[in-house]
Amino acid sequence: HQTRLRVASQLNDVAGLEAAVRNWIRVSPHLETPWREAAVIWRRRGDTDRAIALLEEGRARIDRRDALALELGDAHAAAGNHEQAAEHWARAIGEQGRGLMLVQRRLQGLTDGGARIIPHLVDRLLEKPTTFARMRGAAMLAIDAGLGRRAIEAIALLEKHPLEPQQREQLT
Repeated sequence: HQTRLRVASQLNDVAGLEAAVRNWIRVSPHLETPWREAAVIWRRRGDTDRAIALLEEGRARIDRRDALALELGDAHAAAGNHEQAAEHWARAIGEQGRGLMLVQRRLQGLTDGGARIIPHLVDRLLEKPTTFARMRGAAMLAIDAGLGRRAIEAIALLEKHPLEPQQREQLT
């Protein structure tokens, strides 16, 4: 399926590309791979809006909160939709903060280093209810971006947050 997708794109066969996308999705509607790969091709072809629409459709069909969140963040960042990129990347970071490094790499890859998105992302990570890991991620992002006041705010929230034993170990 992936090969058909790439061949249709290389041949500039938009109808063939659309058919290959729909065939692959029909076979594997609840897997992220067909949605992700098709969106990458649409973005490379300069059709970010189509990529976003496809990823949103995939997220709805997969019906998992974090489904395609990294890719949706990427597409919105490419389209200049900073708040939406932050929203999706905050979902990708997750409650336990496992996606933070992936998002940091994506931010670093942007021409402005994520300067226009990071303030929104910090806001999203600090929205209540939040978790220790999300507050910690917000503090780290704010420090890296030179957002001193936001970093202090996040650190103050961390100080007030009761820690589980496992979280205390992470700080030592």
